[in-house]
Amino acid sequence: MTLAHSCTFSLDELRYEYPHELVPAGQTPTSHLRHLVEEGIRWRWPRGIAPDVRAGIEKELVLIADLSLRAVFLTVHDIVKFARGERILCQGRGSAANSLVCYCLECPPWVPSGRAALLFERFISARA
Repeated sequence: MTLAHSCTFSLDELRYEYPHELVPAGQTPTSHLRHLVEEGIRWRWPRGIAPDVRAGIEKELVLIADLSLRAVFLTVHDIVKFARGERILCQGRGSAANSLVCYCLECPPWVPSGRAALLFERFISARA
């Protein structure tokens, strides 16, 4: 019984920590995600991006940062890139895959025009 009384532990101490995401030397998950998104913007919109679409991407990036989900998006990007490189059929599904950020990361082949913000906010939201 002495051993049991000396152990102090609470389930409140448990916290999930996402595994460390590998990023290129000199970059952080934030800077790497931004770099990939900017590359995607140039690829997806070679003639220039509309201001409302850019605003939507920026809004999503802020929410992703606020909720500490950068590494999740980088992981999905890595998985999709690997699968496509190996010619493995891969397709995003659901609201997250319809985000503008995922579209820039080439995760889904398309995003429905005008519905992206609505769909993304069904996936993650700052509201409790």
